[in-house]
Amino acid sequence: LVENSTDVIAVSNTSGKILYCSPSVQKAIGYTVKEFRKINGLSLIHPEEAAAIQNFYSDVLNSPGKAKYILQRYLHKNGKYVWIESTLTNLLHEPSVKGIVSNFKNVTERVILEKQKEDFVGIATHELKTPVTSLKAYTQILMMTLGGEGNTVASDMLSKMDKQINKLTSLI
Repeated sequence: LVENSTDVIAVSNTSGKILYCSPSVQKAIGYTVKEFRKINGLSLIHPEEAAAIQNFYSDVLNSPGKAKYILQRYLHKNGKYVWIESTLTNLLHEPSVKGIVSNFKNVTERVILEKQKEDFVGIATHELKTPVTSLKAYTQILMMTLGGEGNTVASDMLSKMDKQINKLTSLI
């Protein structure tokens, strides 16, 4: 099961040396099992995330038996960074394992799609708010102008229009 898992399953020691790795590592980060076992897994972490990963790894070491989740960038064999979703479990005290068990997979495509979605929503929100803000301003100006002239019918309609603009702004 482990050898055929689509997620990478690896066991490392406390210093990050890989003791075992499933073949799916090649699909996830490009390295063969033999190549990956020669590398300290921590050396592939993106430099901007190194400090956070050290803290995370310390937390894993101090939490025997507990699974810890992290999303980080990892250096692919092709030289580009990919997003890796990992769960690490400290099983150092487990006699049959005696290591840190890592389950991880490449989620770069998902992270890129989520970023594109966030960007689209941000742009769409801005583009929708701009004309609605103008409508709100003109409605308030008309309400003040017509209300000052005593035109209660127009003022009442503009007040209803203002409430609907508020609902639209809330929806956006």
